[in-house]
Amino acid sequence: INIGRQKSFKLIREIQRTTRIFGALSQIDAEVEDPQFSDMHKIGTVAEILKVIEMPDNTISVIIQGKSRFELQEYTGSEPYFMARVRYLKEPVEPKNDPDMDAILSSIKDIAIKIVRMSQNAPGELSFALKNIDNATFLVNYIATNCNCTNDEKQTLLEANELKQRAIGLLRYLNEQKQFLDLKNEIQGKVKKDMDKQQREYFLNQQIKTIQEELGGSPYEKEIDELREKGKKKKWSKEIAEVYEAEIKKLEQLNPMSAE
Repeated sequence: INIGRQKSFKLIREIQRTTRIFGALSQIDAEVEDPQFSDMHKIGTVAEILKVIEMPDNTISVIIQGKSRFELQEYTGSEPYFMARVRYLKEPVEPKNDPDMDAILSSIKDIAIKIVRMSQNAPGELSFALKNIDNATFLVNYIATNCNCTNDEKQTLLEANELKQRAIGLLRYLNEQKQFLDLKNEIQGKVKKDMDKQQREYFLNQQIKTIQEELGGSPYEKEIDELREKGKKKKWSKEIAEVYEAEIKKLEQLNPMSAE
């Protein structure tokens, strides 16, 4: 996480020398610059500071690890940073002998690996890491943390008290993401195919044009010139002459091989 606000900055500076433990909450509306107690979700994550990185712009980035969940009970102060009494929440555990849960976890892993392979920016070793995660709770939490979900969707997953409930929610979000990537790749494939066809036709036409010029001019261009000369000899109104010339120009824009 990036730390820019003074309250958060003071908190990190103080606890990095002592407990290294703090409570992480997400905002209900991320656009609020100076959030108050009412702007925060009530369920958050107990986090431990693993590393503090000093940035050139005088801010700090903090690598943290989630340890457990908590629920806000009562705010006790806002200076020099937010303080509150909390109730620790039990972590959901994997249900025993549940074939449905096994199928859900297998689907989550399969879809997550497919999404990684379809994503251009995802490191290749991530697929290998996902394949080798055996702990159900860690698998669900790890993918939920790194999936391309909205903050509200991630908050919903965080608040789920049953692992199966959290896993089902995650599977739904992953399916939506997979469908989006499938559609995106399909559209890109069609556009590339159309572009390739247009480029091929363009180069072929250019080659035909070059050959025809070498042979003394294009019959197609000669035909257009003849039509233009015939038009000049016609005795018709100015309006008809303008329409005729416009059609001649339109004819010049057409591919000689097209049906038109």
